[in-house]
Amino acid sequence: MKELINALKNDKDVKAWWHHISNTVIIITNPNVTALSAQRYVKKYFPSSDFMVMRIERTMDYDGWLTQNAWDWIENSLNRI
Repeated sequence: MKELINALKNDKDVKAWWHHISNTVIIITNPNVTALSAQRYVKKYFPSSDFMVMRIERTMDYDGWLTQNAWDWIENSLNRI
């Protein structure tokens, strides 16, 4: 995980990232990044692990049980796209 986080910090297509939930990283990218290219990126750091990449558009409906701090971060990050 540490290698992935370091790579995210230096990637020009990554607008924001957050490791709020254990074994989960939320990555906000430039709109030109596809789920396939993100999958290939992550696979370099977890070659033998199962994982999922999902593209979430700004208009997508989402909900869950997180702290207010987490929801604020998600909302603010999506607004920067």
